[in-house]
Amino acid sequence: MIEGGETGGSSRAARKRHFTTEELFHFIPGGQAQKHVSDKGQRGINYPHEEALVVSVVVSNIEVRRILVDSGSSVDILFEATFQKMGMKREDLTPKETTLMGFEGSTTRALGEITLPVSLGEEPRIKTVMVRFLVVDTSYPSYNIILGRPALNAIEAVISTLCLKMKFPTEYGIGEVRGSQWSARECRCHALGKIQKEEGSPTSTEGKINPVNTIKNLSLGGKGKEKYVQIGTNLSPGEEDELKKLLKNWEGVFEWEEGEIMGISESIIRHELHVREGAKPVRQKNRHFGNERNQIIQEEVQRLLSLGYVREVQYPEWISNVVLVPKIGGKWRMCVDFTDLNKACPKDSYPLPRIDLLVDSTSGCERLSMLDAYQGYNQIKLAKEDQEKTSFITERGLYCYNVMPFGLKNAGPLTSGW
Repeated sequence: MIEGGETGGSSRAARKRHFTTEELFHFIPGGQAQKHVSDKGQRGINYPHEEALVVSVVVSNIEVRRILVDSGSSVDILFEATFQKMGMKREDLTPKETTLMGFEGSTTRALGEITLPVSLGEEPRIKTVMVRFLVVDTSYPSYNIILGRPALNAIEAVISTLCLKMKFPTEYGIGEVRGSQWSARECRCHALGKIQKEEGSPTSTEGKINPVNTIKNLSLGGKGKEKYVQIGTNLSPGEEDELKKLLKNWEGVFEWEEGEIMGISESIIRHELHVREGAKPVRQKNRHFGNERNQIIQEEVQRLLSLGYVREVQYPEWISNVVLVPKIGGKWRMCVDFTDLNKACPKDSYPLPRIDLLVDSTSGCERLSMLDAYQGYNQIKLAKEDQEKTSFITERGLYCYNVMPFGLKNAGPLTSGW
C-alpha cells in the first residue's frame, strides 16, 4: 500500500479540507458505469475520488473495522495491535518463517500465522471463509487488517474501487460489502501523520452503556455441591425470598451438571441432513495445529466423548476439519468446518426470530427471566444414517456426532420452528 501523491491534496491544509468535505451526491452519466453498478449503488460517494476500498467485516465473531482490500498484496495481514485487541496472544500463533517485502525492498518478518473465520455480507447473503493471516508487528496504525489476494480469491470477490464496493457469490444470490469513504480518508490522513478524526465525529463508537442493574448469585442449597442461580440485585428481600421458594419447589426441572442432561427423545424430534442425491462426499485436507492447540482439541473431544455427544468412527466418506475460534477471556471454542457438507444440503427457509421483535415482546413485563441454552443443540439427536457425515479429524483419530452440533446449515431453523 502506497500513500501520498496528489490524491486529496499535496499540502496539509488541502488534505484537511478533503477529509472534512461534506458528501456530495454526484452521479456518473448514464452508460459509463452501468456494466458493474447502478446509480443506486453510488449514493453516498463523493465523486471524483481516488480512495481505497476500506470495509468492515466479522472476523472470528468480532466486527473489525478499517480493513483494507488490497488486490496487490500476496498475503493476508493481521497487525499485532489488532491481534491483541481481539483477545489473542503470541502463544496462539503457528510459527511461520517468512519475510514480507514492500516498497523499495523494505522487509518485515512475520511473527507467525493464524487461521480465522471471516464473514462478509448481510443476511441471507452471507459468505464465510477460513483465512490464513500472517501476524505482523509493525507501526502501521491506519488499518487493522489487509485482505490480500488469497482471501479475495477464496471469497470469489469482484471489486470496484470506483464505487467502493465488493461483490461475491453466495448460496442465495450476490452478496456485497460497501466501503466507507469516510474511513478511507481517515486512514489515509492517519497514515500520512497529518490529522486525526475529531472526538465526537458521526462515526465515533466511544462510550459504554451501563447495565440497568447488576446481578448476584442466589444459593439454592443442595447436597454436596452448592447450586446457584443469578438474580438481579434490585429485588426487595420479600421478592427475593418468594423467588427462592419458587425455584426450590421446581428444583427438579433443572440440570446442574452436564452429565445429568438426558436429551430429547427421537420420537419427539431429531435432525436429518437430507443430503442431495448424487452429492459427492468431500474429505477436507487435514489441517495441522501446534502442540498447545492439539491439547485443547483433545480435551474438548474427551469431554464430548464422556457425554456421549460424539463417538469414534472408521472409514467415513465425509471428513471435516476442526477450527479453533478465540473466545473473550483468552479461551478457545472448538468448532467443525461443515462448509462442504452444508453445500450438499438443501436450505430450510423457516424464518429465524428477529432480535428487535424478541426485545419488544418483553415490553410491559414485570420480570425478565433468561435461560442459558448453550447446550440446547446437543439435546437433539442426529439421524443415525447422517451421523457419519458429520465426521471430523483430529490428531488422534476420527469422530462423528451422535447429536446435532453447531455449524450445520439447518440447525437454527429446526430449533426455532420446534
